[in-house]
Amino acid sequence: MLWITVLVTGCTLKDEEQIITEAWHSGETLPVEIGKKYPPAPIAMTIDKGYNVLIDLSHQCSFNFMWGLPDMLHQKGFRSVSSQASLGSVLDEKGVSRIRIPYDPERKIYPFAWYPNFRYNVIITFQNDPSAPVYTEQECLLLKDFVSEGGSLIILADPVKAEQVDNWSLNRLLKSFDASYTKDYQNYKNRRHIGLALSEQWIPWEMGSDSLPIRAYREYGKGRIAVGTALDDFLSNGEAGSAFVDQIMDWLCEKQVPVGGEPRLPQTMGGGGAIYPELESVINGMVTYYAPTVNHTLLECIKKNSLG
Repeated sequence: MLWITVLVTGCTLKDEEQIITEAWHSGETLPVEIGKKYPPAPIAMTIDKGYNVLIDLSHQCSFNFMWGLPDMLHQKGFRSVSSQASLGSVLDEKGVSRIRIPYDPERKIYPFAWYPNFRYNVIITFQNDPSAPVYTEQECLLLKDFVSEGGSLIILADPVKAEQVDNWSLNRLLKSFDASYTKDYQNYKNRRHIGLALSEQWIPWEMGSDSLPIRAYREYGKGRIAVGTALDDFLSNGEAGSAFVDQIMDWLCEKQVPVGGEPRLPQTMGGGGAIYPELESVINGMVTYYAPTVNHTLLECIKKNSLG
């Protein structure tokens, strides 16, 4: 690390070009001293309200949330970035994120680099597979602190099997805000939802067929939180989802000071992202990124079956 720092600090332009070219070919992640020289391009937005939204993909990666949701939020004036890194990594005020920097867009050269972490007004997290990476106790506390200190959080889920509800780590996260997903399923606008059990601090937003809430919101500390079910509704621009997204996002940001500045957040590219996992291993010559909560059986499978 010391060698890299000295090399970068004292390098000539030619040296830096060589370093970047070698990293581009090898899959190495460039140091933050180089990364911060190439900030992400501004997001193309007709309206920019100045609020930064983090879409957490570290607990389940969905192509709809990786590709569709960011565009939908941008159309509504909210900047967004999807992240496969752990929440502890991306929310560290003094930390760095692994992104792809626009070193040479004309030649489509976007090497990996560490970049100073971004600030966020809202976090969106979701899960519809209880066997996906768990929400750790540390992450639950981190999200509680984020909201308590003035941030906003959206928790989303699809219905899961009744026998999975009690041990579902997403449900443990929700319980830390005095609410929970139940084993009672509700129908609403031709979709199946999972009913919610709420403390009196919560305000129901919409009710299901058996009069159980399926969407709700509340204030928590200095911040705000919303919970919902049926991911397809949230991603819909039709009647089912658009009103909920518009009104909830406006309510979540109502008391916040926007991050502001230029809307420079990395965007998803071929291969995923836009913020990549923070851990890495070289497996049979392949650079592999993963988050601390990775399913280690999957990681061992990659090690065992990858080509040399």
